[in-house]
Amino acid sequence: MLTILQPTTSGTTDGIYTIIGLIKENRDDVLSIIKLEKPEGRETISCSFVVVLREKNTLGQIVAFLNSWGTNFGPEAGGSGIAGYCSMMSFIEDSGLFLDEIKWTKLEPEIQEKLKSKSEVDHLSAWNSIILDRLVDIQHLFPKFEHPINANWKAQLKKYKE
Repeated sequence: MLTILQPTTSGTTDGIYTIIGLIKENRDDVLSIIKLEKPEGRETISCSFVVVLREKNTLGQIVAFLNSWGTNFGPEAGGSGIAGYCSMMSFIEDSGLFLDEIKWTKLEPEIQEKLKSKSEVDHLSAWNSIILDRLVDIQHLFPKFEHPINANWKAQLKKYKE
């Protein structure tokens, strides 16, 4: 199960610092860090960042923290957006973590429309699709749980096969 949380509202930079703190505190549980770039005008790129974590003390639960369009870069970018972008990129580079970068033009048109939508449901639905598409092959990261009764039966069946 995937839960998506937004530490701050879309378009604000403060969430980036929350995400950096979460990564620092939960580094062993980080599954992915995703950056989505969207052109805004001729020379500015808006970015969203998502950190995807294993939920502690659960089997197969995933939680994603989203900073949606809160950072930007480019010659015309400025203010807290560029500061947040530089902080996040520096942190990722310094920590040696892998950044999964997605270009806006590589998204399906349906996903692009949902991300442009004013509806929070559409917006989160699009992010749900993006995150799950990027994490299709992570099942090996979760411990497999086998009930002790099953192990007992398998051991008994093994005796009969010999």
